Amino acid sequence: MNVNHDEGFEEPKIGMTFDTIEELTNFYAMYGKKMGFGVFKRSSQKSLNDEETKYVTVACNRAQKSTSKSKNTLNPRLITKTNCGARVCVVLGADKKWHVSKVNLEHNHLFSPSKGRFYRCHRVVNRRVKRQLEIHQRAGVRMNKSFNTLVVQSGVYENLPFTEKDCRNYVDKVKRLKFGVGDAEAIQGYFTKVVFVAYHEEVARKIW
Repeated sequence: MNVNHDEGFEEPKIGMTFDTIEELTNFYAMYGKKMGFGVFKRSSQKSLNDEETKYVTVACNRAQKSTSKSKNTLNPRLITKTNCGARVCVVLGADKKWHVSKVNLEHNHLFSPSKGRFYRCHRVVNRRVKRQLEIHQRAGVRMNKSFNTLVVQSGVYENLPFTEKDCRNYVDKVKRLKFGVGDAEAIQGYFTKVVFVAYHEEVARKIW
């Protein structure tokens, strides 16, 4: 499937330059999000002389072939790879910039621009949203109501770069971290009390 560029944004081209690999990855990720596919940094290769990275490839996240990650042979869990060849290859030039040397825009699978934001690599819960989720959690606001508030603030659901599950996962993570801290403090307090009581019992025994 060849990507047709007529949506008003720039597609990858040979000759493009980027200051950093992060800049390249962000560019290709934004392109993938708008087109409807996920991306990842597939490979990198270092120079034999100075061990400096010289070549990097970012690709569609359906590159390579599907393999089963499950040990249960009766219910194998397949990774949705299709050996897709869509990718962008860059090489580090003498100017220390990354130059696009190869581009393949052809995918061997279907994708939908409306679903691009659902790929994990495109979903982001920013600091403002995290703060709001934490406030709602402390106030006892249920997740469905908290998420609906975010939807209203954004205008429409499609404007959110994350899902309700992402929000729920973040809140659960915060709970686990806070529980861990509280649990450690409780244990420390318990042993401090035990030592304190034992000490005074020993003192009292010696006096009497």
